[in-house]
Amino acid sequence: MVNISKSQNLSFILANLCQVDGCDDRKISDITLDSRAVKPGSCFISVADAKEVCKRHVKDGIERGAAAILCSHEVDVSKDMVSIKKIKALRDHLGT
Repeated sequence: MVNISKSQNLSFILANLCQVDGCDDRKISDITLDSRAVKPGSCFISVADAKEVCKRHVKDGIERGAAAILCSHEVDVSKDMVSIKKIKALRDHLGT
């Protein structure tokens, strides 16, 4: 988990990676690759290769209070309180 000393807007964190619209521009307090470490205000990054595994992790992140989720698969989940961004070649951007 990476703690951010001062909460940042999602648009600032993802400035060179993808477009973030006003309604999705949430305050982020930390960034994690582990859905079990998500807490309210977290940005969860799912690097799962399999779509079903990614979907399980995304649901877990939502249940734990993630403010934003980045993943490389399109996932069909309820996302009323969370911003979910699909980023092509996410693993390449992360160097994983």
